[in-house]
Amino acid sequence: MLVYTKNGGKTINPKNFQVIPVPINYENIDEYKNSSKYHTIGIYKEIITNQSGILDRLRKDENNNIKYDIGIAEFNVMAGSFAVFEALGIEETFDVSNSVFNPQYLQFLGINVLDYQVPVYNLAKPGDWVNGEWQKDRDENRSEHEVINRLIQKLFTSTSHDLYDSLFDDLKLAIEKPSTLDVLFKKIKYHFINQHPLIKFNEFPEDDKIVYIGGILVEDDKLLTETKKKEDNESMYAGVPLICIPFTGDQFYNASTIEANGVGVYLKLNDIHFMKNLENSLNQILNIDDAGNFKQDIHIISTAFYF
Repeated sequence: MLVYTKNGGKTINPKNFQVIPVPINYENIDEYKNSSKYHTIGIYKEIITNQSGILDRLRKDENNNIKYDIGIAEFNVMAGSFAVFEALGIEETFDVSNSVFNPQYLQFLGINVLDYQVPVYNLAKPGDWVNGEWQKDRDENRSEHEVINRLIQKLFTSTSHDLYDSLFDDLKLAIEKPSTLDVLFKKIKYHFINQHPLIKFNEFPEDDKIVYIGGILVEDDKLLTETKKKEDNESMYAGVPLICIPFTGDQFYNASTIEANGVGVYLKLNDIHFMKNLENSLNQILNIDDAGNFKQDIHIISTAFYF
């Protein structure tokens, strides 16, 4: 296991695998981690330029044998990990995401997202769904997807190619250059997604490479069988309607899935009518009865989480 060295936190002392710390510049990490360089070449650059020879240590064991069968990383956060796997000759690679499968990645699975009623990852808005029915203008949605698809396509192909070229030219590296991100992505065997299949957009396309594992850890940790305070992300398992007020990251997309499935309300934080909308939503949920909007959908989904 490769991990960036980190001040503080909990020390991991595993018995079944080795942890290799990868040095990082703490002064620049906050800015760096949001850059294209971090996503595409970050971990790869740190490893191949490491003065203590991390790459050589990874490539061979004490008997000079290659010792890795699989490579596991989160592509959406650190795609450069898959360039490391390629350098190590690892053919079986897996993407494990703590969030949803980004719809802009569907193009690299040969799926045209324009054919489906799903929002762009970071452009989902309240009111896109009413009673489970898609309300957004189809042409507007297609246009948004086309723009983002082109940006991701460029990042995965020409941008990643140029960044690796620049890295190799600057450092005068003699090793073989990695494949571009689109090639590395297509080599991934499975994408394990932290999302329950019942809490996704109904029209989100199926693919054998996309595996939904949301709910497994909840069962394993006995969150359903032991009395305890429910956290926000456990509410659906307990059959509680949600009021979603997204602020950043994947929260907007997740809030839209809640709205689409009729198990909660999606509110916009910077809406001038936010407090009134919040009051109305609380009244709607707290006064829920047999005729309530959420009762049936919540019951179906929360029951399914137990099995």
